Amino acid sequence: MDKSEYELLFQTLNVNRHHGKIAPHKAILLISVIELIQSGHIERPFIPIDRTLENTFRSVWNRYVSQSSRFQCSLNYPFYHMSSSPFWTLVRLPEYEEKKDYSMAALKKSFAGATIPGELFIMLKDPTMANHFKNILINAFLDDNSHNPAALTALIPLFISLLMVA
Repeated sequence: MDKSEYELLFQTLNVNRHHGKIAPHKAILLISVIELIQSGHIERPFIPIDRTLENTFRSVWNRYVSQSSRFQCSLNYPFYHMSSSPFWTLVRLPEYEEKKDYSMAALKKSFAGATIPGELFIMLKDPTMANHFKNILINAFLDDNSHNPAALTALIPLFISLLMVA
């Protein structure tokens, strides 16, 4: 995939909604991953489920999500459900068992982490590209002014151009 395809995927993440509000969890997770790649903690296209990711997720959450938000700071759900995106693949542990327990303990027991494509990792290592992708996530999911249908309407030309290329 190229940059424009990843831009589109980041702008159109399948996110949960609660009383008309967009859940910020997946955007917060991706911003956390970007920051960990930029800091050098994540050195390859593998995102481990570790204390550093948990702490970074909490820090990014506190930066972008109001304390009065209806949503709770919870890493386990977006980490698991991000696998619905074509660029996020969960890495199962040998102990993996198919179950519907999405707790953090169950997640750590079943998965070592997740992988992202190498070309996306290379893009996110570049500081300019990393900021570009963070801004996409902020504008699409964390900026209250962007949570309206007009924001999606602006993506139609990009959808059409990608369909024409495919």
